Amino acid sequence: MRILYAVMCVLLASTAIARAQTPAADAKALIAEAKQLLKAKQIAEACDKLEAAEKLVESPATELAIADCREKNAQLASAYTWLLKVGAASGGKEAKRAANARWRAKKLEAKLFYLTIEVPAERRIFQLSVMRDDKMIDDATWGQRIPVDAGTYTIYARAPGRKEWSQSITIEKREQVVEVPALDELPLPPPPPPPRTIARSPRSTGRQYKVTTIAATVIGVGGLGLGIGMALRARSLAADSDKICPNTACLDPRGLDLNKRARTSATIANVGFVVGGVAIVGAAVLWWVGRPQRSEEKLAITPAIGDGEAGVVIGGTW
Repeated sequence: MRILYAVMCVLLASTAIARAQTPAADAKALIAEAKQLLKAKQIAEACDKLEAAEKLVESPATELAIADCREKNAQLASAYTWLLKVGAASGGKEAKRAANARWRAKKLEAKLFYLTIEVPAERRIFQLSVMRDDKMIDDATWGQRIPVDAGTYTIYARAPGRKEWSQSITIEKREQVVEVPALDELPLPPPPPPPRTIARSPRSTGRQYKVTTIAATVIGVGGLGLGIGMALRARSLAADSDKICPNTACLDPRGLDLNKRARTSATIANVGFVVGGVAIVGAAVLWWVGRPQRSEEKLAITPAIGDGEAGVVIGGTW
């Protein structure tokens, strides 16, 4: 059991050491590839390999090799930057290397190209950013001479609510200046067009007083029906009374009773005719007054445009 525990400890320690050695091993492999690329005259690719190795493991020797590589590739500003980094070391084993780097950087200064990006104070608007290709230029360096490698660059200036400005520049002279102009404001979005109204076919609003009209009609028909019925009954009773009492003077009780009932039926018939007639006329008036009204249906469609959003507003009458 103790032997197994000891073996496991050794394995874990070996794994930790291997992991720690991996960046160094990778950096060494990249440096070896860079040497092969230099022999093949593929200088730019070799410089990239050396910088990748430097990112894994920082080393003054690798930094100095990068400076040499960039100088061979005519990237003098990049070489100058790396030499300054090596020259910043002081004391110890690196003192001699640092002094040599500073001496070489001093010699390169006479060959450097400088680019100055001018941004006048009145043009330094809120959230203004200036870039050289994909590299952000710190506003602290605006108006300062910055060493750059020879080549062609694109200078960009951007700010919220402003049109982007850009200018390409080829570094050919020792001193070149680019001045950032005042950025134009973006135009306001156009106002939305007036609402577009779509008229639909008219439709009925529905008949009014429908129940009242029906009720008046029923009463009118019932009243007329009652008047007709009672009028026929009154006529029949009067005829029977005349048979019993043909003369005006009549003392027969039955004839007198029939005559009285005939007059009562006639009165009810008259009331029925009056009520029925009035109800029918009223129903006719209600039918006309409560007839359906025609209305126009309208649909309004209005575009709506806002800050970063768009849509339509739909409204109308139905």
